[in-house]
Amino acid sequence: MKYETIEELLQYNEKESKIFIPNEIFDDLKKKFNELKPDIKDDKSAAIITTSTGVKRRKRGKNKGLNINHLAFSYSYYYLISWIYRYAKHRTTNEIIDNGKVKEILGYNADTKGLDYITKKNGLLDQMEYTKTDKDFPLTWTFNQFEGLEFSMLSEYIEAETKDNPFVTKSSILEMYQIPRKYTVKYPVKAFYRTQESDYENGTFYEVENTHMIPFDVFMYCMDNENIGTIGFYLYCFIKRMNDFYSGGWDTSIENLILETEIPESTLLKYIDVLRKYKMIDVEYNQEYFCLALDPKDRKANTYTVNDFDLFTYKPQSYKKMEIISVEEYKKKKEEEFVKLFGNTVDIPLEDLPY
Repeated sequence: MKYETIEELLQYNEKESKIFIPNEIFDDLKKKFNELKPDIKDDKSAAIITTSTGVKRRKRGKNKGLNINHLAFSYSYYYLISWIYRYAKHRTTNEIIDNGKVKEILGYNADTKGLDYITKKNGLLDQMEYTKTDKDFPLTWTFNQFEGLEFSMLSEYIEAETKDNPFVTKSSILEMYQIPRKYTVKYPVKAFYRTQESDYENGTFYEVENTHMIPFDVFMYCMDNENIGTIGFYLYCFIKRMNDFYSGGWDTSIENLILETEIPESTLLKYIDVLRKYKMIDVEYNQEYFCLALDPKDRKANTYTVNDFDLFTYKPQSYKKMEIISVEEYKKKKEEEFVKLFGNTVDIPLEDLPY
């Protein structure tokens, strides 16, 4: 969905940009989706391939790994429903924001059934206790330094309006505000209570320790660009979270990025390229070139840094890529380095050798 369409649909203003997401969501989603992976034994007959980073492994079947599209959708879905709840956007001047509309914002058809196992009542996110399906939702919100964040709920409004007026009913109020009788929302559990043991509101709406903050402009930008979408958004957010730990940039290898994000190598390289082209991230090379013959101890991890929204571009930009050289070129470079360091090589006749 286009940036301007989302902006108008949700009646967004710049004061509603901040939303904090728990850092543990990445590990929790990876764990859950790994549990859902098909139980397939390694195919010993599969061909041995060399990855772009020089690692040898057996070629994987298409259904071997977890569904990264659904994992990225789940992260983006939780982000969006948290933002909608925080800023009381379920009912805007234009329409009611239902689950179908949420799917559309995330780049899917409203009638896509293949995602329902994630979002339905008692679905994946409900089972993980990240969300809860509820009929009640906030109509407005207020914040002050004494009371903190407070919501005025639909149920409270209905109770107040029907208390002393027998001619006003719950049904008439729902009809007046065009709220379907079976309408439900997703209550972001982690935004209110961080753990099952929490006996007070210590969720991300109230306490932001061990969270990452992604401005809503970044979300709308990603959804606007079909080349980025939910996977690109998920990858950007993951790197942003790591940048919160490593302010000078996150040093990591492609192999580790694959393990950390669960994004397959070819897909990961594709989205790193896209994020770099649109200036969403910068990647600093810490070695001059790459070669398959390069000793593993001489290989250095790249440094990844996310950029702020105002540095993003709407047209892809070129960027300098790491030089890749052949094994022959690498050998020649090493020989030249040896000569430069120790002087010219010397040929010694066999008869002059002392053995």
